[in-house]
Formats: sequence, structure tokens, C-alpha cells
Amino acid sequence: MWGTRALCCLAVFLVAGSAAHAGDLTFPERPDGATRWIVDAAGMLDAGDAGRVNAIARELLRDKQIPVLVVTIPTLGDYGSRGSSIASNARALFDAWGIGSEAHNHGMLLLVAERV
Repeated sequence: MWGTRALCCLAVFLVAGSAAHAGDLTFPERPDGATRWIVDAAGMLDAGDAGRVNAIARELLRDKQIPVLVVTIPTLGDYGSRGSSIASNARALFDAWGIGSEAHNHGMLLLVAERV
């Protein structure tokens, strides 16, 4: 689905990463999580890939109550990150968006930076 270049810049966030200074960071607008689960700010996904990701996310939310959000960005620096890891940025974004619910304290965020 994604090329090798994208995979080398890939960070999958499931559990706590290192701390980030969330006050210094900005984030893209959160997708609604009911019909859209992707923010493709880097333009890395074609319509077919986006459709497949949305279908998987919709199914996981419906069947397992697991929210899955996918975010692509051109660089971490575009969102105020200077020198922190992609994992710490993913943690800050996960927390800022409040992924999960009171009933089920789990979810997944896939953050992909096109360039470091």
C-alpha cells in the first residue's frame, strides 16, 4: 500500500512514547472518526489506498470499538516539532485528539512523516 520511502519514516503509536511539549506543537484538524479516519496532509495516499484504510478503520470501530486514525504529514517541523522524535509527536497528537473512549481506553494512531 505505501512505498519503501514512506515505510522508513513510519511510526506506529499504540502505547506511550517519550514526552513531547504539546504546547509547542500544532496538529492537523482531526477527522470525524465516523466516516473519515485519515488526514493525508502529505498527499501520500491515492483514492484506492484511502478507501481501503477507511474501510478497515470503519470495520475495527464497528466490530471491536477500536478507533484507528491515520495521519500523513510532510515533516514534523511543519507542525512545530524541533528535534523531538516521531514517537513523541504521535503521543502528543494521540492525547490532543483524545483517541479512545471512556468505555474502551484504547485506539491506534498511525503517523507518517514523508521527510524527517
